[in-house]
Amino acid sequence: MRFGLLFWRDQRGGISFEFTIVFPLLMALLISSFGFFNAFRAADQHAKVSYVINDMVSRDEEVTDADLAEIALLQRKMLPDSMSGLGLRISSICFAGGSHKVMWSYTNNDADGPAWRALKNNEVPAGILPGMQEQENVILTETMAYWAPPISSFWVGPRSLASELVIRPRLVQMLIWKGQNESNVCPST
Repeated sequence: MRFGLLFWRDQRGGISFEFTIVFPLLMALLISSFGFFNAFRAADQHAKVSYVINDMVSRDEEVTDADLAEIALLQRKMLPDSMSGLGLRISSICFAGGSHKVMWSYTNNDADGPAWRALKNNEVPAGILPGMQEQENVILTETMAYWAPPISSFWVGPRSLASELVIRPRLVQMLIWKGQNESNVCPST
């Protein structure tokens, strides 16, 4: 009995015991903070690349196959190597006769990326498009990337990053894809 009282009153080694409990928690917090930072940075980089692509396309008067292929290559070069499964879809959408029409749609997918195909008239995501006047045109840029953290932890794991951006052409009424759809009038039917 006396030994038990002495054991509970003995303060030697208390700091070591507290350290063995607190140190793993602090290390887990530190490693997780790196994971969260990397996740936010990857999402930010993906958003910035999407905005750059959207802005570049909106400043053109017409695009060619080579221009679009170069934009897809630029997407690959601007994103870090930790992102895979890239997908890109750029579509020109106009409004006529009370409905949205797809003038043209370009897709570029990595082998391990989304299986996007060209956008069709019945697939136009009207919920993200702004209110449009008759014969008005917008450019819809959709991007996708898969990100995996360098250190996978309990709180931060792999995730898909996606963005849908809409912008009006800046220099022309309607953006033309040279060789695909060279009409600058939105069909009403």
